[in-house]
Amino acid sequence: RVELIPGNQAGVGQWVTLRVSIPSAEPDERYIVDVRSTTPETKLEGHRRFVLTGAEMKTIRFTQTMEGHAGIRVSARPCGKEEDRGTP
Repeated sequence: RVELIPGNQAGVGQWVTLRVSIPSAEPDERYIVDVRSTTPETKLEGHRRFVLTGAEMKTIRFTQTMEGHAGIRVSARPCGKEEDRGTP
């Protein structure tokens, strides 16, 4: 699940909060989540790759430096304990 705050269209330079979770995950399931900017005008703050455990939620902020639609792509895949070592 991906939530954007504010949910309406943000202005240029306004920070938007992106909350990511996998509500259907079992408590011991782990997922690698990648968040990517798809436009050069979209600037992400913080880690772009992280591990979610169970239904945990992570937050990333981004902003748009020019008018237009922000481009954010979020992908998640299951991982094993060995695979996620060293992932921020």
